[in-house]
Amino acid sequence: MQKPALSGVIAAMLTPRGPDAEIDFGAFERNLAFVLERGVAGVTIGGATGEYPLLAIEERRQLAACARRLIRGRGRLICGAGGASLAESLAIAAHAAEIGADAVLLPPPHFFHYTSEDLEAFYRAAAGAIRLPVLIYHLPAFTAGVPPTLALRLLAECPTIAGVKDSSGSLETLAALGRRFPQRAIRIVGNDAALEGALAAGCCDAVISGVAGVLTELVVALWNSRSPLAGRRLAEFLDRIDALPMPWGLKLAAELRFGWKATFPVPVSAARARQIDEFREWFPGWWARTAEELAPAAEAARLRHNEAMIRGIEHVAIASPNPAELAQWYVDKLGFVINYQSPTTVFVKAPDGAMIEITTSEGERVEQTLKQPGLRHLAITVDEFEATYNELKAKGVAFMGEPSDKKGVKTVFFTDPEGNVLHLIQRETPLP
Repeated sequence: MQKPALSGVIAAMLTPRGPDAEIDFGAFERNLAFVLERGVAGVTIGGATGEYPLLAIEERRQLAACARRLIRGRGRLICGAGGASLAESLAIAAHAAEIGADAVLLPPPHFFHYTSEDLEAFYRAAAGAIRLPVLIYHLPAFTAGVPPTLALRLLAECPTIAGVKDSSGSLETLAALGRRFPQRAIRIVGNDAALEGALAAGCCDAVISGVAGVLTELVVALWNSRSPLAGRRLAEFLDRIDALPMPWGLKLAAELRFGWKATFPVPVSAARARQIDEFREWFPGWWARTAEELAPAAEAARLRHNEAMIRGIEHVAIASPNPAELAQWYVDKLGFVINYQSPTTVFVKAPDGAMIEITTSEGERVEQTLKQPGLRHLAITVDEFEATYNELKAKGVAFMGEPSDKKGVKTVFFTDPEGNVLHLIQRETPLP
């Protein structure tokens, strides 16, 4: 697989509710538009910041559909699929696949105690059933933790598991992933307090940040420029909100920035009320100073984001007399997942997010050679060349010759059942 397409700042969205405890979709949409305009690479809904244990499945579907409609190609959509059971997580993930989300964020089941063996069984079953790339969500403050050894084993053995979001504050798992799978595993910092250290260590591809859902400019400035000032201001903010239950401090900041009233799932004690009053008194002046300091970087990030008309190649297309049958070959042989299907067209997605559209062909096929004008082949990058080659041979894949190894670049050509040419590739040193 290629280096992860998922990168940059991904805002973890709050779930605003009105006094009647119903979701305030107007506030959610305004918040989403706000972060998208300020340089984030995508959003996550239904994670810990979104208080997923409090969300009914239908509410999660509504939030996901709303986010998909508003994003319109402006960023990635990651859907949290945490639940108390495998069945609940699979139901949420199935809807995420239906609406075309980019990945599923999957924490261990919450509330009950589970061993590492329990978690391995859970993730293997989920990975076999979910039709999207799966990100392991290491969330030890609220669920059983996923040990680094287990995360590495699951990444190695389950093709649909694409990476890890680590919210523990430790960089151990992310660093290990980088050593073991330098061109495959998506390494995501999930704890804002660990972001500056992860950037300095070079062990993250992205951050899923609750703070970015409210103070977008602050986290984007830290990511883009590695600004020590942004790092200090982020630490100050985190120090303030750490005294409150998660994500109450973010809700209060959103109230003061966006105007929607913060609501909480339990009654506010007298001691909490004093903390809330202190935060409301502190935040406006602190943020006014911080926003002024960050203004040049924030405006530059906004302009870069808005002017980036060309974001990259979303997919390539193959015309086939039987799209569903060919798509299933890519699933069975190469570990892709089907992420969209209609009577005439099927999309399959690799664990890194790269997609192939397979659409109904017309007319007779012209024999393809490697030197014909036009599109020549699709290259499938892998971490372990020999193991993958041997596995595909065992699955009956038709290779066009023997593997070669030239100057640290290993390749071998093969075809899909309809004669479309592909090749495996592993580079000792990635191209710049």
